[in-house]
Amino acid sequence: MKKAYIGYDLGDGETITDFVVLDGVPSRQAPKTVFVSMTMPDCNTPGQAIPTAFGYNEEGALVFTSSILADPECVKNIRANFKRRPTDLIGPVSPERREEMLNTLSKDPDARFPELETRELQDFQEAVVAYTDGIFKDPKYSETVRGATLGCSEIIITAGHPTRWDDLDVAIYKSILGRSCLGSGAYLGLKMTLMMAAESRAAYLYIKDSANASLPKGTCALLIDVGSSTIDLTAMSADSRNHQYNSGNNYLGVRSIDYMIRDWYLGKLREDEDDWMDFQTLIESNPTADKALTLSCRMAKEAVYSIAAMKSRISFADFTTMKITQETVNDLIKTMPIGPVLDNYIGIPQAQVQAMGKKTWAQLFKEFMRDQKAQMTAQKLTVGRIILTGSASKMPIVGEIVREVYPELSGQGVISDMNPSRSISMGLALVGTSEETTRELEDKLNAILEKDVPEIIDQDIPELFSSLSGVISKVVRRIILRCAADWRKGVYDTLDDMTAAIERECSKEKLNVLLNKDTKYQEALRHWMVDVVSQDIAKRLQALCNEFGMENISLNDLNVMKVGSVNVGTISFNPVEDVMSIVSNVVSLLAGIVTAVILPTVLGIVIGIIGIISLDLALLLLSLLMLIPGWGWALIIAIAGYAAWKLVKEGAAGAKEAVAKKIQSAKLPTRARKLLTDQKIANKLDEANLDQKVLDSLDTPECRQKVAESLTDNLNRQIVKRMENIKYFIQNK
Repeated sequence: MKKAYIGYDLGDGETITDFVVLDGVPSRQAPKTVFVSMTMPDCNTPGQAIPTAFGYNEEGALVFTSSILADPECVKNIRANFKRRPTDLIGPVSPERREEMLNTLSKDPDARFPELETRELQDFQEAVVAYTDGIFKDPKYSETVRGATLGCSEIIITAGHPTRWDDLDVAIYKSILGRSCLGSGAYLGLKMTLMMAAESRAAYLYIKDSANASLPKGTCALLIDVGSSTIDLTAMSADSRNHQYNSGNNYLGVRSIDYMIRDWYLGKLREDEDDWMDFQTLIESNPTADKALTLSCRMAKEAVYSIAAMKSRISFADFTTMKITQETVNDLIKTMPIGPVLDNYIGIPQAQVQAMGKKTWAQLFKEFMRDQKAQMTAQKLTVGRIILTGSASKMPIVGEIVREVYPELSGQGVISDMNPSRSISMGLALVGTSEETTRELEDKLNAILEKDVPEIIDQDIPELFSSLSGVISKVVRRIILRCAADWRKGVYDTLDDMTAAIERECSKEKLNVLLNKDTKYQEALRHWMVDVVSQDIAKRLQALCNEFGMENISLNDLNVMKVGSVNVGTISFNPVEDVMSIVSNVVSLLAGIVTAVILPTVLGIVIGIIGIISLDLALLLLSLLMLIPGWGWALIIAIAGYAAWKLVKEGAAGAKEAVAKKIQSAKLPTRARKLLTDQKIANKLDEANLDQKVLDSLDTPECRQKVAESLTDNLNRQIVKRMENIKYFIQNK
């Protein structure tokens, strides 16, 4: 059955979609994919991107760039360059809260959180939804899709996101897109599925064939996608079976140059007092008209680096048209700091502004490329070819800087994509087709995620509890011995005071602090996560890989909690995710479960044990005092009375316990306290069998269930990420 695939590249500067139909034959067996060049709304040229901008005319209808530029005075609520990283718009969120939000959004994209109700994020959502609906509901656009999908059973739409966005960014962005027509589940009467994909993966799938020709043996091709808001890098192996390196920068796109040109234009406008007053009057009457000016400046920048450079002019409303040259733009790129520009017009995080300092775009791009080269060199990756893509790659300075950083690549070592505006959208369409080739693998992987992973966690929990019970009991034991020593020194007046102090020191809050400082506790959590659970899951994943003919993947390669390259046959590539960070986060998550679920259960047992030990110590002390005629007997009589002492001496039932309780509340002299030596107290602790009692309190159905539920989602996400890389190999076997 035929299926249609649409790649949706919503960029900060421009937007385009690409379309392909396949007959259900796996792509590795199908003839070369043929893309349909889509005509975007407000555009007459098939396959041409449109600026990411919209507004509303006097009738309240949504309009695109041509209407905005034709009449910026009348088009209201203009929005342009609105693509933002979602988590930059929600303020600080704790790691635990981020995890909670991510888990919830992964299951329910419509879930609401107070953190997502900020004005900035709501503005972003409104812009994305309105613009997306404006494209996909456009009559001419939708009719083109309708005609091309005759005989299709489903439409798969893949939306791209910058590679360096984290999982929460992607989840929020998908949730936002789901509020547009793309989240309805149907489009033009056909079933519709919305997918998300990293833009570097999309570019890789589109450009990979270009990486093969005359690529030196043992080297990789480096794809550099220079966009309006971000830069993405992907290094590909010589046979293009997988990517070896993914990186990028969320803030170093070229949109800052649009604003630099805007400031240059306004500086020229200020030279004419009448023009400047007219401009201020226009902005007062239509505050968003300045978006149209920025849009005009962006289009002038593009013209500067095109074959129409001689015609590059900034035209805005009825103001004087100004010509801008490539020399002027290059001067801005090389001399104007971009941090203050982005801070003023975009409002990027202050940490990023400070990191940029007073450096220009040219300086920052060169530093970025040098840093990326150093990182790839450290990972023993040798670049044999560089492919520049993204609309901004047309700027000569991009190629100049890349060649300066890679002087060893001469001639055709650095090439430009001939269709940079469509490389991402075409690749996004291919992401959908590539998913079809691995559908069987995905089905079996999903079964592992749903059934096997929870079962593996559950079967390994006793080993975790065994380790934790030993660590927790040792921490509690140290608390008891320390407090007992303080009682012997007179810090506490009575055994009851000592018991109360032990209970205070064993509160959940204080015990949690002590455990988190305990290296053996941290190592127990890490060992269980990395070497037990993740290794057992890796064994199951290895069986799945073997089933699909990949028998050379080691357990360490499949262990999502271990650092190192993943090796598929002779091909090696580094995990996309920061494994050290993941291990730290998962161990912190596990520690949080211990604090919230396990410690309260343990504390009830510990406090009961402390009470028993206190009584046992009083009984032991009574026995020792009974062996000392004279002052020992006199002390017992002073505490409990002659009658009680006589009953104890005669062995009356219950007499020792009654006197021992009085000893617990008595302020004893130093020489009596010294009768309870450290060794005698330690022996009493041994008799209490603290380890086993703590273990018994841990291993309850509630604790097991909570641990399994809390870890499953987190581990499953890491498994999917690791298997995503391996799928590159499967689809090209």
